[in-house]
Amino acid sequence: QVYIGLKGILSAHLNILDELEEKEEYLFFSVSGQELTKKVESFFMNFHSKRIEKKIGARGIVDKKYKTNFKEMKKLKKYSLRFAEVNLPSAIAIGKNRIILSMWEENPIAFEIVSERTAKRFKEFFEKMWKRAKD
Repeated sequence: QVYIGLKGILSAHLNILDELEEKEEYLFFSVSGQELTKKVESFFMNFHSKRIEKKIGARGIVDKKYKTNFKEMKKLKKYSLRFAEVNLPSAIAIGKNRIILSMWEENPIAFEIVSERTAKRFKEFFEKMWKRAKD
């Protein structure tokens, strides 16, 4: 599935929330700090508020070059963050059976892959990176 614009990308992320249950986790690899415009920050504040309401945990990995950009978000304790040398071409969100690849450009676009096997492989990759990453 392809989603265009902030509303579309929100729909894709809400699909992940719909499939996760209380105490499960939303995992993500974040984009660079340059792509975090005020609109995108507001988008994720809204999304994480909905996630917290559902009592779903979250952990994210960010390229260590952008640690200062994420300092404020980390203080809000909306999720656990770690930093590693990882410069991915798109943001990646991982749910139970879904992966969302998001490009936060002028006209944002996201690709949703629905596959239990693919989600499992991404989770395994995330966990390996999480162990190597630093607070």
